[in-house]
Amino acid sequence: MSLAQVTNGDRLSQDYTAKTGVRINVDYGSLSHDVAVVLADVLSRHTSTPEKCFFAVWTGYSGIRNELAGAPVVVLPPEREMYLLEGNINAAAETVDEPSFRRSLNWWPADQRWCVRNDIYADSVYVAGSPECISDLLHETRLETLSVTRTDPHPGVYA
Repeated sequence: MSLAQVTNGDRLSQDYTAKTGVRINVDYGSLSHDVAVVLADVLSRHTSTPEKCFFAVWTGYSGIRNELAGAPVVVLPPEREMYLLEGNINAAAETVDEPSFRRSLNWWPADQRWCVRNDIYADSVYVAGSPECISDLLHETRLETLSVTRTDPHPGVYA
């Protein structure tokens, strides 16, 4: 598997300026609608099961929508209880709370060809996938991306 870091703003490194030249206010533990839509678009081309994906949402978020709060709960590192949801890849852009603010930062398709992972205190997401999948993400001009390895130090606020 190869890895890519996808930023939610200007946090690929401590002193990073987005490609547009604009500094963006990052909401930790969240993913913007625009980033989620583009990420889902690219990743949908690298799975045979875009209609069946899984999403993990932290149970501690305030305002979780009622219909989501009854979902099964799993524990993911680092010992976080998460609601386990299922839907098509486009559900990645849906908000999970009221008022609408947060999206799932943990998603993967049923065929497990890639995964998106992050934590509630982090400012960007990590994607693991085939070299072709990661290459497509790195070349997607609508995303701020960086190729990383498992041994790279995390440049954000939460390691």
